[in-house]
Amino acid sequence: MTYLQKLESGEDFEAKLHATYGPETEKGYPVELDLSVDLNHRRKDGWCLSMAGGLRIKACEKLGLVPVETGGQCLDNVVKYLDRCGLVCPTWNSIVPIWREWHLNDCRPGTPKQEACIKAYRNDHPERPWNYEENCHELKRHGLFEDKSYLVLGRPYRYGTAHLFREIPHKILWELCGLLDNGLLIYRKEQ
Repeated sequence: MTYLQKLESGEDFEAKLHATYGPETEKGYPVELDLSVDLNHRRKDGWCLSMAGGLRIKACEKLGLVPVETGGQCLDNVVKYLDRCGLVCPTWNSIVPIWREWHLNDCRPGTPKQEACIKAYRNDHPERPWNYEENCHELKRHGLFEDKSYLVLGRPYRYGTAHLFREIPHKILWELCGLLDNGLLIYRKEQ
């Protein structure tokens, strides 16, 4: 059963994808990439998404590889390290924007207005730290630290005081499952 079929049937699933690059030796492949995607109904009101990855690059002079190991929320590091080696994984690159936007969609610290404010600030100031204090400071500057338009238990929601749920659009779920059905493939970039 494909991931798209599982999505259509409403079945929870965990996808574990693995890709390799280079000739296999007694110590394994020079490049190994893993992606784990958990999509389930922990909540009654929609799908919850959790993603993690891992990349292991072993030194290989013939292939021009230097050793690297990264894992967890390594979405940008994988792209950077593969690029540094002249490699690409198109599926991974296509999944990164979905990962960045929807990972842990059931654990959001802010309301849609608060998150939009923080996102705009981060886009305008990429050099600034991404931490709770910085986010709070920016929200206070815009009068959104307590979002009066979003009530929780009858009170304006204060940033970071609960795990808010944001529903993933069906179009995004379809796109993600289609990418997972394509699998991971690593190859040399054309020069």
